[in-house]
This record gives sequence, C-alpha cells and structure tokens, in this order.
Amino acid sequence: MNSKKWPTVTDLDHPLIKFSNNKQDWWTVRDAVRGIQIFGGIGSGKSSGSGKTIIKTFLRNGFGGLVLCAKPDERENWEKYAQEVGREDDLIIFSEGSEYEFNPLHYEMRREGKGAGEVFNLTRLFMEIYSMGNRFAGTGNTGESERYWDNALRRCINRMIQLLGLAGEEISIRNMRRLLSSSPLEHEVEKLSSMSESDIEKWGKENYCMGSIIKAGERLESENQEEEYTLISDYFLREFATLPEKTSTNNS
Repeated sequence: MNSKKWPTVTDLDHPLIKFSNNKQDWWTVRDAVRGIQIFGGIGSGKSSGSGKTIIKTFLRNGFGGLVLCAKPDERENWEKYAQEVGREDDLIIFSEGSEYEFNPLHYEMRREGKGAGEVFNLTRLFMEIYSMGNRFAGTGNTGESERYWDNALRRCINRMIQLLGLAGEEISIRNMRRLLSSSPLEHEVEKLSSMSESDIEKWGKENYCMGSIIKAGERLESENQEEEYTLISDYFLREFATLPEKTSTNNS
C-alpha cells in the first residue's frame, strides 16, 4: 500500500474546491455528501471537466468509494487520476481475471441485519438480474405464457438455494449450474425404488445433485428443516425430472 498518509476529513465545512476567496463560494465536504449532479449535453465535458475535477479533489482529500464503470475507457481514466495524485496503490480492481472476487449470494446469506439469509430475497435478486437481461436483449416477458415460465424459474431458483443451504454447500452460480446439469432425469428417478442403499450412495458420489440431496438429508436438525427437505427432494426427484424441456432449458 502507499505509505503516504492521506487526510481524514471530519470537518463537514472543510473546503474541497474554492471558486473564490469568499467562503460562500467554497464547495465543502458537507456539499459533497449531499449528492452531486452534473448536467450537460453529449460531448460538453461533463466527465473530462467537472467530473475529473471532482474526482481528483476527492482522491487528494483521502476519499474512498465504489466506482462502477460502464464506459470501456472509464477504468483507465480512474487509474490515470489515481496515479496523478499518488493514490494508485489504493486501487482495488474487480474485473474478469483479477485476483479479487465477490459472491453476492454468499454475502447475502451470511450478512447480519434484517432480511439476511432469506431465500426469497436471493430469488428476487436473481429475477431482477434476469429481467434486466431480458430488457437489454429486447425480450421482455409480458404474456401469460411467459409469466408461467418466469414463475417456474423463480420456483427452481428457490429450491436450488434451499438445497445448497441444507447441504452445507456454497451458494454460488457455479453450484447452481452443477445442480441443474446433474439433476436426475425421469427414467433415472424411476430406478431409485429398486436401487440398494449402497448403489444410491455411489450415485450420490458421482452426481452433484443427488449427492447434495443425500447430504442435506443427513444434516437435518429440526422439524422445519425436515418439511423444507421434503419439498426440495420432491421437486428435484419428481417435479423437475418431468418438466418440459423449455422449462429446464430456461432455468439453466
């Protein structure tokens, strides 16, 4: 990390930008934390003028924050600004291939506070992302038929999150895809009744979905969990195994 000590600004009236010698024309920390809006037409210099000035002022005064980059060159701009004021060692860059990663599902399940760990909150998060993707692609679902498939997707996401949670597996996109890709087919489920306990155990070691179902069954600690487990196992071993191809394709 950069060894330089950056100021910790605690005075809300500390000036960040002085437009004149008159204190009434000073832009302060108090003004900054109340929010900033920069208006102007395309190419009017919002980013290269006002935006750049404010960014570098924040960096010089020890500010930190989260920067979400939409433009292709925005990250390079921020790296340049940080370098110009000696803050390049303070950058933590999340990108494809970087050493950092963040699992929002794991965070939502483990965080403290109201609504933490709620399966339906995680499902709503997924559905919002799914809806945004449809809007960007111009394929928003509006008809009764499409709403049916959305409800099927929502139900599937609920059951996947519940199963991973009960099985003690990490709740991640990767593991959810593993569940779907290994979910037993109808003809495989039909063989369960004639399989020995050792055969089922062997299948669980080879199949991620079956292994998770078995592991979840071994970890039950309460009556509520037993009821939840019944819903989950019935879903994957009966309902999902017989779903039409469109549903299972949509869910994956």
